[in-house]
Amino acid sequence: EAQPLAWVPPEHQSKGLFWWRAVLSAFLMRFTPEMEKSLDLDAKMDAMGLKGQPYIGVHVRRGDSCVKWKALFGATGCLGV
Repeated sequence: EAQPLAWVPPEHQSKGLFWWRAVLSAFLMRFTPEMEKSLDLDAKMDAMGLKGQPYIGVHVRRGDSCVKWKALFGATGCLGV
C-alpha cells in the first residue's frame, strides 16, 4: 500500500503533502541570482507598495467560458469584472 507521506522528511510530515509539494515547487521554480538581479524585483515590489507586506495574487480568466456556460445552462451572459 502506498504511503503518500513516505517521501516527505519525518520532521515535516505533520505539515502535510500539500505543504511539502508547495515547498518543492518554490525551490524548483526559484530564480538564479543573475536573473533575480536583472529583474530587480525588490525595486518593483517597493514601487507597488508591496515590499515587506503580505499580498495575494489573483488571476482573472477572461476567455470563452461564458459562451460554454450559456450553451449548457441557458445563462444570459457573463458577469462584468
